[in-house]
Amino acid sequence: MKNLQKQFFEEQKDNKNAPFLKITPEETKRIMDKAMRTSERWRVMKDLDKTEDEIIASFDIKTKMKVFSWKGEIDTLMTPIDSIRYYKHFLQTGVMSMEPQTGHIKAWVGGIDYKYFQYDHVGQGARQVGSTFKPFVYATAIEQLGMSPCDSIIDSPFTIPVGRHHVTADWTPKIQITNIVEW
Repeated sequence: MKNLQKQFFEEQKDNKNAPFLKITPEETKRIMDKAMRTSERWRVMKDLDKTEDEIIASFDIKTKMKVFSWKGEIDTLMTPIDSIRYYKHFLQTGVMSMEPQTGHIKAWVGGIDYKYFQYDHVGQGARQVGSTFKPFVYATAIEQLGMSPCDSIIDSPFTIPVGRHHVTADWTPKIQITNIVEW
């Protein structure tokens, strides 16, 4: 993750809306507003009976804070809204390894640093099981094709032409649903 993160930071240096790619200013505002409203700062100030305007204004005042970095904790001075944007730059991951025969969990890594990212990507993340294979596909694309974590691939049908991989007619994978029985 540390190496991928370094590459991501490098590729984002000229992106004025970093870390966000190809989204509208309205969508960026929505994401940042949601992060602000679900922050510990918001909760504490709300408990102190601060108004919404006071809370929002506090996110634009520079504050001493310690922030996560791959080289260790950094003491800095920044606005809380800038710290939210800074933390949105970090690539996240989680992994769980289980012994299939017994169901015993052998490893559980919920994220990159719980002190700074208090979200368990294994227990709290709602991902499809198929997503567990994505790191292998992405790592292969990065290593063998020279792709970047920031590259986009168009989601469209792919056809294997006659003669490749022993196909005798052009073939395009399709979802086929047959014999659906309702119980």
